[in-house]
Amino acid sequence: MRGLKTALFGLCLLLFPLGARAVVTLDFNIDPVYSDAGRLFNGGGGSVTFSFDVDGAGNIALEAATTSSDANVISTVTNWNGSVGSTTNSAFFNTSFSLRAVAWNNGGNGNITLQGNDTGLLAVQGQNSGRIDGQGLASPK
Repeated sequence: MRGLKTALFGLCLLLFPLGARAVVTLDFNIDPVYSDAGRLFNGGGGSVTFSFDVDGAGNIALEAATTSSDANVISTVTNWNGSVGSTTNSAFFNTSFSLRAVAWNNGGNGNITLQGNDTGLLAVQGQNSGRIDGQGLASPK
């Protein structure tokens, strides 16, 4: 069984100025077969969208989607879908919001990579990619 890798995501930052509290945990588990040179590429200029829905009781669900046409990327991203947390602030009940990740570089469109290293990395391709969420990786020099 793969290890569980989690990352707290931007909902806490979005709610912080309002004094509200929420706990949102995203699990970027990616099959280890997609490690190192075998990592998955989302496609140049492609995006990953994280759509969050808060129900009437404060439960938060994620629906993740990708612009990639690669079946392995689509399957990996949609496997992140499900319950990701909750909030007790009723002002957020029955609401939704989304975050969109797009990679850019000096030469044009960048690439978001999905890597099975360290139980799963969501990364922006480039020098030392994997830094978004690769907590077990060595720090860059």
